[in-house]
Amino acid sequence: MRPPAWLSLGTLLLAAAAPAVAQRESGAQVIDRIVAVVGTVPILWSKVEEQLVLERSQGAKIPDDSAGREAARRQLLNKMVDEELLVQQAQRDTSIKVTEQEVQEQVEKTVQNVHGQFTSSLDFQTQLRAAGFTSEEEWRRWLADNQRRAIQQQRLIEELKRNNKLRPIPPTEAQMRDFWDQNVAERPKQPALISFRQIVIAVKPDSAARGRARALAESLRGGSWVGSGVA
Repeated sequence: MRPPAWLSLGTLLLAAAAPAVAQRESGAQVIDRIVAVVGTVPILWSKVEEQLVLERSQGAKIPDDSAGREAARRQLLNKMVDEELLVQQAQRDTSIKVTEQEVQEQVEKTVQNVHGQFTSSLDFQTQLRAAGFTSEEEWRRWLADNQRRAIQQQRLIEELKRNNKLRPIPPTEAQMRDFWDQNVAERPKQPALISFRQIVIAVKPDSAARGRARALAESLRGGSWVGSGVA
């Protein structure tokens, strides 16, 4: 969910070009760089790459071509900026409280679930190092920080909704068509179907049927005359 318009007035500085210029002038290799600044908080290029890998691991389809990957990076960067704006606003709002206990409870649930996916502690530690963490304690701190931020965002959005400061905006016709076109591959295939709304069968009676119908009509007509008392 995108933040309300007034949140988007936060300071955003795209600085992707500066490191490239410095690299060309000095010949040095850039290990990391700042791609955005929200308030006083920088967002690093490495964090965008981490999020890109995380999105792919969760099943998101990331384009393989350079242009597609760059578009995906920009989309993720916008999402990270929006999230940081929400977190900073939540931190300024004194009515929004997040206790360390509730954060640690969620962390413990996550840790237990992840541990249960490995058959041994060695496998877990190997995967932990492959993910870039030097220890389980470092991983726990990372989980706690992300969990705290998620709770802050959720409670700020709930607060804005209660105060009617955040209202759902219905998508436009163009947006719905774009979403439909972009998710063609995701839609399940439907088998070919044939449906009938109306079946008209023309009935052609034979001579015997006509005779029976005529006799029945004559008998009914005769009965009505008798019933009316007319001789």
